[in-house]
Amino acid sequence: MPPPASSSAPVFLQRPEADRWIGPFRLSRQLGRGGFAPVWLAEEIYDGRKLRDAAVKLFFLPDGLAPGSHEAAGWRDAILDEARALCRVEHPNVVRFYALHRDDAWGVVGLAMEHVAGASLDRRLEQAGRLDPREAAEAALGVAWALSAVHAAGLVHHDVKPGNIVERAPDPGEAAGRGPAARVYKLIDFGIVVDDPSRSPAGSAGDRPLFGSRGYMAPELLLGGPASPGTDLYALGATLFRLCTGQLPVDVMGGLEALFARKHPPRLDALLPPDTPEIEPLARLTALLLDPDPGARPRHAEWVARELERALGVSPRDSLPPTPRDRLPATAPDRLPPTPRDRLPATARDRLPATARDRLPATAPDRLPATAPAERGYPGADLARRDVTTARDADHADDQRPAAPPRAIPSPASPTETVDPPEPRPHAPLVGRVDALAALARLAAEARDGGVRAALVTGPLGIGRTRLLAAAIERVGAAEGRVLRAACSPERKSPLRPLLRALEALPPGDAGALGLLQDAIERALSPSVLPGAPDTAAALEGVEDALLWASAETPLLLAIDDLQWADAHTLALLRLLLERVGAGAAPSHGAASPQGAGPRLLVLATSRDEPSPPPPLRALLGELRGRTRPGARHLALGPLGDDDAARLAQATLPVAPALERAVVRGAGGVPFFIVHALVAFRETGALVYRQGAWDAAAPDLLDRGVPGVADLVSARLAGYLDPASDAGRLALRALAAAALYGGGLAADVLAEAVGGDDEALEVALVSLVDAGILVASKGGQEYGFAQEMVRQAVLNLVRPRPWLRRLHRALLDAVARGPQAAADAAFLAAGYERLGAAAEARRWLGRAMEAAVSAGLFAEAVELGDRLAALTEDPDERAAAEIEAVRALLRGRKLEEARRRIDALDARAAVFPAGSPAVSLRRRICRLEVARGMREEGYDDPVLLADADAQPDLALRCEARMALAGVAAPERAVALAGEAVLLAARAGPALEFGARVLRFELNYASNRRDLAVAEEDLTRALAIAAALGSSWHRLHIEADLAVLEAERGRLAAAIDRLGRIAAQAEADGMRGQLRLVLTNLAAFLLRAGRAADAAATAGRTAELAAEAGDPALRASALSLRADALRRVGDLDGALAAADEAEALQRAHGDRRRALTLLRRAEILALAGRFERAFADARAARELAEATGDRDLALAARLWDLLQRARRGELGAAVLEEAIAEASGSGVTLRPLTLGLLADARAWVTSSASGLPSAPASGSSSAPASGPPSAPASG
Repeated sequence: MPPPASSSAPVFLQRPEADRWIGPFRLSRQLGRGGFAPVWLAEEIYDGRKLRDAAVKLFFLPDGLAPGSHEAAGWRDAILDEARALCRVEHPNVVRFYALHRDDAWGVVGLAMEHVAGASLDRRLEQAGRLDPREAAEAALGVAWALSAVHAAGLVHHDVKPGNIVERAPDPGEAAGRGPAARVYKLIDFGIVVDDPSRSPAGSAGDRPLFGSRGYMAPELLLGGPASPGTDLYALGATLFRLCTGQLPVDVMGGLEALFARKHPPRLDALLPPDTPEIEPLARLTALLLDPDPGARPRHAEWVARELERALGVSPRDSLPPTPRDRLPATAPDRLPPTPRDRLPATARDRLPATARDRLPATAPDRLPATAPAERGYPGADLARRDVTTARDADHADDQRPAAPPRAIPSPASPTETVDPPEPRPHAPLVGRVDALAALARLAAEARDGGVRAALVTGPLGIGRTRLLAAAIERVGAAEGRVLRAACSPERKSPLRPLLRALEALPPGDAGALGLLQDAIERALSPSVLPGAPDTAAALEGVEDALLWASAETPLLLAIDDLQWADAHTLALLRLLLERVGAGAAPSHGAASPQGAGPRLLVLATSRDEPSPPPPLRALLGELRGRTRPGARHLALGPLGDDDAARLAQATLPVAPALERAVVRGAGGVPFFIVHALVAFRETGALVYRQGAWDAAAPDLLDRGVPGVADLVSARLAGYLDPASDAGRLALRALAAAALYGGGLAADVLAEAVGGDDEALEVALVSLVDAGILVASKGGQEYGFAQEMVRQAVLNLVRPRPWLRRLHRALLDAVARGPQAAADAAFLAAGYERLGAAAEARRWLGRAMEAAVSAGLFAEAVELGDRLAALTEDPDERAAAEIEAVRALLRGRKLEEARRRIDALDARAAVFPAGSPAVSLRRRICRLEVARGMREEGYDDPVLLADADAQPDLALRCEARMALAGVAAPERAVALAGEAVLLAARAGPALEFGARVLRFELNYASNRRDLAVAEEDLTRALAIAAALGSSWHRLHIEADLAVLEAERGRLAAAIDRLGRIAAQAEADGMRGQLRLVLTNLAAFLLRAGRAADAAATAGRTAELAAEAGDPALRASALSLRADALRRVGDLDGALAAADEAEALQRAHGDRRRALTLLRRAEILALAGRFERAFADARAARELAEATGDRDLALAARLWDLLQRARRGELGAAVLEEAIAEASGSGVTLRPLTLGLLADARAWVTSSASGLPSAPASGSSSAPASGPPSAPASG
């Protein structure tokens, strides 16, 4: 029958069971409701045979949504987010994802996942009231380990409760000797999982939906705070409380009001009999989990799991559920045979010392897979039997290759088989991506012809983004030294790290051709020791310009993988490059470029679909999708069709038709799952070779599920190394160290952390690389993982090991002593924090916060400051950390949040005064800084100076005066700034720089009170910036000095200075600064009577502004050019420039349109078009008055009256009245108005004497920039 138009759910679910299908899943009965959708038990059936049971969550298109509408697509995207969340977590205590199927006819989507045969703990509580505390602790232990994996994947579950925990009955034989793990607890219902907000800037509380269940939501969630790992742990505490007592903490406390009041719930040992086993450690842990203060709760689920293990008295291995490998069919060997030393590749064997070679395992397997170096489905990643690979060969989890390379084991085969069975191909071909590959090839050809082209490849986990990127790079055929292959890391997010690593990975000698790029990156990352926000945009423009310059002579390919982990600087750089798409002009660099050469740059990037991408990535995606230029493409990869999926399966391993169909359907068109399933089955002995194809060794193979990546890693370890040997023991520790570090771990640091015999460790590392689990780079001096999925699997594998905490601490200590410690400050802080090493965590959090502020990463600095405060017990030290977080917010222009936080600090100080006077003073100083930022008038602290002067700290006394100057009236402000300058001269150059710049700003803003003092301050600030090597501050200060020189009558010196600044900015690729400098230079050239030079300079500025997509600056430059062309007599060119400038300014509501109108009036008057000229002058005056520009309004009136007087339309008396009004207005008159006044006075004088008058030159030549920029003030 036809599907209903709406409300299809009841009709669909009431159909007979034989007709109730979604994909290959036949729905049998409803199990319950997960989140907002019913969950049904289903049978997965192929060719009439049941393969396994599954749980299918059904989502029905809501009424009112048309199936093909944008809203329906968004609804389906939300379901995909849940599937992606499941894909990102692989752990024995987390339910597994199988497939996603949709039936558009019925408007239903089915999310198929592992069916856990058992009851939810909610059901258990309904039957028993409460659980035995030991059983409750066992359940909490399983959930804690599950949450450790969820949080490690960057997710927050959001709804931990007994109803979402299912107890699976043990399989026969599993319970024996396994202790508490005989009961397996699974965390289910990922329907409202979200990304951990701490990994990206948070929105406002009003932007966050409230998810969760009553009684399990942490107090901060109810108050509008963000979800976090800490809120999941609160829910775990509430779950443990309810399992032990049968009641929710909120109900025992008397309702939600107690939560809002942040009251502590009663301890478990007060509610249960005192002789209850394990009650004291459980009560202590539950109290910590339910602490209303998020900062007092445990910060890591792993720590909670270990505390539960201690409370239960179990070994870590006993706390793990059995893996699929524990249930392999009898045909699988107990241990895969080790690799023989005589069968290792010669290159790998020769790297070992002779004594180490003898320690390699000697037992040989029946056969080894043939090495096929020519089969390069993945360029440079010879996984079959490879030498040490380079970092650029190490693709991530979206390859369609297995987690570890194929490894043969003795295979049961039919007695009639006489040839060796084929093994899985190490490089599966790229299948089903012909159109995407062709689109990338077209962009590459266009970039070679000249210009910048870009493409972003997106898709879910395992879809093959990295594989497509590798194939595109190979097809482009660029020389190895002209490919920058970068990859982002979830653990290493220091600014521009992917680009730096790509440069380091270039072949020896090739990096020299990109020397300008290296220099630009170093300038961009140079630490700022001076106050004021670093000019990150200008720094990144320099990096962008160097990339374009490097591509001008020979085409260059920049490939960046896994943008979902990119740092903010890398994403900002990509946005700048995206603005250049379609441009073919040569880069604006100071060095000589090939004649007529423009950039020839191809940018390829990949990004995994995320449920909630961080705002910078979301902005980049939105900009790319909104672009209409043909040179930028967004390629969203979807699942393979059944035919392509089948081709991929057979290309990986020849399998029987039934197995092929089962794997294809189970993978849901995701290439990784196709390849992984076949390799995992083969390597764990679950397949048998017969009649020329591999087939299931047991009929219930798929019913048990595909072994996970961790099982594959375990099998590979057992196959390459004897676990009882020194090398075997060290191998797992080496894997753990590399996984904890996250990639690119230096060999000497690894050796220091792991310890043990050097030769045994060398054997372990060589074996791990040849096994394809690790990859080596820099000639074997660094180690990491080819795939993020493998790294996560290793973390899950080693997480319960009792030695992991000791190894983690040894790794952190080794990194902290190494040369990369400063760059790894955030990593070290997080690691020490996870281990509970509070003193070390605080030290590195402070350093990481300073580095983030220096790099302009203010949101990151605030998050680090919050963590530092949460770890600090001393009230004064905690307040100091919170004050620094407020200052970071101020520098990041997050003014409302800064005020909210300083208000909270003030309120707390009123109840709990600081013990340290210095901390109290810094809070009050910060309050004044917030008031200045918020432009709050009338704010004062009358006794601040007296209190500060009572302290011996010169810096504190200086900062107090600077803070008060920021909110004081002009007279007092300048005086206070002067006092600050005198104190700062003895307090250090950084503080003196800030004080000098502040006095200059105040001086200049107060009607240019004392230009000599202003110039003195800038001259000294310039000397400080030069001495400290701050190129950004130096250029900004010099630009301001040039404006002051011009205002003090030294126009030639100002022009010379601006010329030098422009040359330096161009050489450093600082195009933003170059545009501003050229604008002022054009104005000064015009004022100096060099109209032709001014017109050329303004024209170049307009071109640069158009290239940068800055219509406001382009309009300003065109307006200036119009005035210059008027002066050289090119009235047609002048009018065209003025018309374009006025149109741009009118379209964008630019107040500077008034000046352009007045300039155009002058041009029109010279052309004899007086009616239109007077209309422009009148419009200029009205606009100037409306925007409060009294100077320009006076100029427009003067111009109008002067023109009419010259035409004989009015007498000298009217003009004399206008002259008197302008002269006595009290307004600081700019050069334009002053020139018109001179012309008007000359006309009045000549009119009285009867002599003709000539207009004064330069009457329209005001600098376009107005007052100096004073950039260092922030």
